[in-house]
Amino acid sequence: SQEAAWHLQDFPIQGQSHSVVILSIHLKDGQSIFFKENQAETALRRESAACTTLTAYFDLNVSDLGAHQYLYQDIPNHYVFKNKKWVKRLALSHHKEKAIDISDREDNLVNYTIDRNNLLWNDLNSDQLLAVDAILKSVVDLNSQKCFYIDGPGGSGKTFLYRALIQKVNLIGKKSLIIARAGIAATLLPGSITCHSAFSLPLDLTSVKFPRLTQTKKEFLKSIDLRIWDEAPMAPGTALEIIDLIFQDLMGIKTPFGGKVVVLGGDFRQVLTVIKKESRCAIIASTIKKSSVWPLFLTFKLKRNMRAITDPDFSKWLLDIGDGTIPSPPTPKNQFSVEVPISFISNDILTDIFGNSFTYADVENFSKHSILCPRNEDVRLINERVLINLKNVEQMSFYVIDSVKNDDGAEDHDLQVNIPVEFLNILNPSGLPQYKLNLKIGCIVVLLINLSVNKGLCNGTRMIVRAFRPNVLQLEIIIGSFSGTVHFIPRISLDTSNDPALPFNFVRHQFPVCLKYAMTINKSQGQTFDKVGLYLPEPCFSYGQFYTGCSRATKSNCLKIQVQDTTRRGKWITGKL
Repeated sequence: SQEAAWHLQDFPIQGQSHSVVILSIHLKDGQSIFFKENQAETALRRESAACTTLTAYFDLNVSDLGAHQYLYQDIPNHYVFKNKKWVKRLALSHHKEKAIDISDREDNLVNYTIDRNNLLWNDLNSDQLLAVDAILKSVVDLNSQKCFYIDGPGGSGKTFLYRALIQKVNLIGKKSLIIARAGIAATLLPGSITCHSAFSLPLDLTSVKFPRLTQTKKEFLKSIDLRIWDEAPMAPGTALEIIDLIFQDLMGIKTPFGGKVVVLGGDFRQVLTVIKKESRCAIIASTIKKSSVWPLFLTFKLKRNMRAITDPDFSKWLLDIGDGTIPSPPTPKNQFSVEVPISFISNDILTDIFGNSFTYADVENFSKHSILCPRNEDVRLINERVLINLKNVEQMSFYVIDSVKNDDGAEDHDLQVNIPVEFLNILNPSGLPQYKLNLKIGCIVVLLINLSVNKGLCNGTRMIVRAFRPNVLQLEIIIGSFSGTVHFIPRISLDTSNDPALPFNFVRHQFPVCLKYAMTINKSQGQTFDKVGLYLPEPCFSYGQFYTGCSRATKSNCLKIQVQDTTRRGKWITGKL
């Protein structure tokens, strides 16, 4: 039927036509009154029974002089019939003053937006201004270049450029959309969403198929004039090609990206897309630079490190590491070594970053400090050691509930017999909380899943524990545009269905958080800290990790590096620069 087809196409069901209000018409005392058998006299005595939309209209004109200007048939546009009375429709603003105050508020908001936009525009450097001018021209000129790539090292002002660009585009009446590979990157810019949410892509982007989009999402994507993809080098080239096909299909033309403006941004010096158990050649071959659509992009380079602008020597050192041009001490064949300046070396990374001990009053200061490690096991060790140093606060331990599930999501009793719960408890799959979660009031945690990107609750969001109960945590966000907002997070059941390394699927019921005084280098990409420590018990194993970790700091005196004296220390040589 037509209704079934409408549902299958995911067309909206509600809000498709005008709402209808039935207005009563009757003579004086001629309204209809409904009553149960043998209750006629009781119904007549009820004052509310005699009230209709017409009698209420007459009462309204007695009590509200402003209603005199409206005819009976026009009254529903300005009043709502509620509790047998016409009540004035509420404005979006909660002001109780006259209507003229609402207009003043709107004017002030517009003026603030214009002033804020001019402030951003005036602060753009020459490299940023060159890129923004070209992109703005492409938004209004149908025949100009449509594909751009903003190449900037960590701290070069890519996020600032995006903000200025979006505000300019909005002022000329065009629509823009910012997407990011990771949820945490999406929270750094207001209004951003992940590429998975925007295009209904799977979490694993290495083997992407053409997604099925709802009609609402299709209309939304078609209406966007400018699309910005932040941290694009973290995504594989196949994802970029699929997005190209999506826009061609939406716009009905075979031009690249449907003739829409697409801006990619990122830094190929940092961590690239992660492909498990693949060679270096395979990883490079999977990047967007090897994509069939990459030659269409015009590259703008941001050369100035705005994050470390007050420390030009440190900025140059970072760029030399990222470009691979830093002088390298002699090492065995096929190995790359970095000579770390002696001023960066730390013998006790915990003390240098967080001190010997701290209290609840110090939490705000330490919220912008972090220790970065290449591997998860080192992160867990550092987090527990730092938590011990948080003194004089309430502490509680939370334990998980583990169970084995079959492919249909139901409990598998046969597997549970062969796989004891004690074995499940010692497993620490990536993306799942630990068996025992130790928390203190004022400790810093990170969210492990995307709960609501629109509210800043996504994988990688750092938060402070303000209170806890056995089944709920009160957390305050301390990063990005949602900083300061408080949320209540319950226990959630998380499974390992997307982990091919496990031969079975098990479910862990726990708070979706973990301690985050330390984090992996990959998780830190896109963030900035006041004080950064690199803890390297083993060499960095992935391309760009060392550069990414170092570039999270703003100045040389904000960076400390501790290298463990182990048998695998070989790649890291300390000494004077």
